[in-house]
Amino acid sequence: MFFWIQEGVSNPRLPAIASQALPKIGGIAASGSVKAFDESAQDSSGSLLPNLQKEKAKKAYEEANEEPASSPILFAHQVMTSPVESLFTDSSLYEARKFILEKRFRHIPIVNTEGKLAGILSDRDVWKMISQDETSLTKSLSSFMIKRLLTGTIQTEIRDAAKVMLEERIGSLPIIGDDQSLIGILTRTDLIRAIVRFPGFTLLA
Repeated sequence: MFFWIQEGVSNPRLPAIASQALPKIGGIAASGSVKAFDESAQDSSGSLLPNLQKEKAKKAYEEANEEPASSPILFAHQVMTSPVESLFTDSSLYEARKFILEKRFRHIPIVNTEGKLAGILSDRDVWKMISQDETSLTKSLSSFMIKRLLTGTIQTEIRDAAKVMLEERIGSLPIIGDDQSLIGILTRTDLIRAIVRFPGFTLLA
């Protein structure tokens, strides 16, 4: 389950309406199991296939009909970065710039004095603001941060998170608790790291 949060108000994200299936491309046969291998198969001249060719053909048949290995199911709490380094709503843009340069992070979660998620800034947001007006360095982040946020929970399934991040064109997904406190964050780097850390895991459903 995913939630949109804005100024402390939480609303569930409704699933996107499924698009119509694309028509099949002509001339391509539908995939399916390979026809059973016939050890008495003959070549085009009518002769029985040599033993070596038979073995290769039999092996190819067996591999083609093997069931694909199932991919493990991972949840946000297994992959997310936690604890999360963040800034406060009254932090300045100067502090945000320093944060990015020192931490090398691309996303800065912004929390209020109670530790609840209030906004987020990307490195591109910060550089854009500074390039437009250098005097903005003294202004608080509450003036610049993105206030409408898509969030997940610790039980968010990683494949679902990747799908939603792609659909919404976002590079990070804050993970919050029941009280909207920030407990973790999922980024594209975390998703790639999951593929490396967990053998057999794939983002393909």
